[in-house]
Amino acid sequence: MRKVDLKTGKTEIIFSVFLLLFAIEPLFAGMPMVDYAVWGLIVLCIVLLIVSLARNLAKDARGFLSRYTSRSVFSVVDIVISIIGVAVSYAVESNLNAFWIFILVLTVISYFLPTPKGAKTE
Repeated sequence: MRKVDLKTGKTEIIFSVFLLLFAIEPLFAGMPMVDYAVWGLIVLCIVLLIVSLARNLAKDARGFLSRYTSRSVFSVVDIVISIIGVAVSYAVESNLNAFWIFILVLTVISYFLPTPKGAKTE
């Protein structure tokens, strides 16, 4: 599992924040101003994620896939966030139960898959 620093791990950090905001958003559905703020932050994360992915692709096209297929600390964080998403969707009886279970299964499977030979695992 490789360590994440702020310069190279921006995309992973932004994705985890996006996932967390999307997981806890149903809790704020009854408070319109807070709900709008959370949705604004979700949109901001999506824009930052797209910009960060585009910059990383333009900077290093060869190492792009190996950078995002290697495991990092945020692999475990994403699993925990997915569990939070499942719990919140069941607690507020949201229609996203199947979505969060699917995301949880994907993150667990991706965590246990072996890393490619070209990926850095420091």
